[in-house]
Amino acid sequence: MLELAAQDGSRLFVNPDTIWHIREAGPAITVIYASSGAALFVKGDVEHVAGEIADWRRANGSRMLFPNLRVVGDKE
Repeated sequence: MLELAAQDGSRLFVNPDTIWHIREAGPAITVIYASSGAALFVKGDVEHVAGEIADWRRANGSRMLFPNLRVVGDKE
């Protein structure tokens, strides 16, 4: 599990293999959408969060760096 921080600073644990896409949700806030449709708001800009996910997958031997992950913009 990947540890991230919620907007209020509390610890959250996310399974990176269930992430469908991420989107910037404001200054230093990213929303993570799971394949189930759930949304999770975390601290950190979208590039930082995407990097954390990629680092976790590399460190844990995941063969799929970003199997379905998309970083989407406001117009999508």
